[in-house]
Amino acid sequence: MPLFKEHRINADTKLGVWHCSETIPQLLEMAVIDEGDWDRCASFKNQQRQKQFLAVRILCSKLIGACKIMYRPGGMPYLEGKEQHISISHCHDYVAIIISNSPAIGIDIQKIDNKILRIRNRFVNDEDKKIIDFENIKHLTLLWCVKESLYKINGDPNVFFKEHMRLEHWDNQASSQLKASINLDLYRRKHQFKFEILENYVLVYTVFD
Repeated sequence: MPLFKEHRINADTKLGVWHCSETIPQLLEMAVIDEGDWDRCASFKNQQRQKQFLAVRILCSKLIGACKIMYRPGGMPYLEGKEQHISISHCHDYVAIIISNSPAIGIDIQKIDNKILRIRNRFVNDEDKKIIDFENIKHLTLLWCVKESLYKINGDPNVFFKEHMRLEHWDNQASSQLKASINLDLYRRKHQFKFEILENYVLVYTVFD
């Protein structure tokens, strides 16, 4: 299981991406998990989901050492007994995590696929259309990843991609960085992200000024 990417965003923030090509027995040999982790892993009927579960824990231990990933009632992950925060994403054979002392972190990885054209009206609003090409599959995938990352930062199940999130700035001819915002009565904040194209996938993650 080669490490596809490791990056220190700043002194307090690390990013890691793995391309998982191993079998479940091979991953189990590398993973340090307890009975609770194994029970959760075994509860997934899909083997790819089991691989993702194990690969995330291997990647986390490679970045920061021994750790245990837990989940809050809403599904947001956290690191038991540590002050650091974590955000997780997985798509097919890829898993990606970002770990930081800051709670305002989010990450998402998605395959570039024309299937996104079917759902674009569910998450693209008129403000977004001023910045991205509504017919461009890569642009749409990038926007989805940004909004998914925003959702992970906020964690409120009542936040909706189309109604409450918008792309604020992106020079799509020159920049791999962009800004996006969440707009709620009790939470109005802009966040900065960076994106990368990894083979046929879009990776988006939080960066800081």
